Amino acid sequence: MKKRYMLSRHIGAMLAGLALSGGVAAESAWDVSGNVTATSDYVFRGVSQTLEDPALQAGVKLAHESGFYGSLWASNVDYGDEIGSDAELDFVVGYGGAFSEDWSYDVNVTRYTYPGTDDAFDLEYNELIGTLTYKDRFWTMLGWSNDVFASDEPGTYVLVGLRFPITERFRLETIAAHYFLDEEAYSDDYSHAQLNAIYAWDSFDIRATGHFTSSSTEDLFGKVGDSRFELAASFYF
Repeated sequence: MKKRYMLSRHIGAMLAGLALSGGVAAESAWDVSGNVTATSDYVFRGVSQTLEDPALQAGVKLAHESGFYGSLWASNVDYGDEIGSDAELDFVVGYGGAFSEDWSYDVNVTRYTYPGTDDAFDLEYNELIGTLTYKDRFWTMLGWSNDVFASDEPGTYVLVGLRFPITERFRLETIAAHYFLDEEAYSDDYSHAQLNAIYAWDSFDIRATGHFTSSSTEDLFGKVGDSRFELAASFYF
């Protein structure tokens, strides 16, 4: 209970900071945005991070008109009692911009942290991520870490995505991705794909997602690597 309370305090502090800084950002070169999401299962790159249980998530982003930004994102997680941590906090520093009217890009460094983890386990690691987007309809992403999943070995993540607007409010999105993992730390690579049906209005959206994973995903991660369904609702501000 104490760790879940601490996560609630982290999220509350993020939202409070957003409210306090909003007035300053409105009159400066800085912009503040954020989101809150409730989901039936926190799935990261095809793998459940909550043992298939629901999650509450929140994020805040401070962006400068030059393209530089920083963000903080939080979620509850569950990796089993022996790990200890019930929370994930991700810190991001990056830069984004556009090559032209059609092409945009983003490069960032993400630090994945897990407060409260037992001293016997080291889960934290860094990842360099680059994303290239065309007309807000197609995107490709490359992530690289020299310590993927805190394994002390490198890993590369490659993703391509497509967005299909159906109506003004309803759209479909699909992605296909592959994780290249070092054989010294993991027995195999794995692949996953997902199909999202998203209905959005004003500052809200509802998302239904089918996650589909390769057989090697279950071999690597067990039941949490199975294909699964996820339902989520988000509020953006």
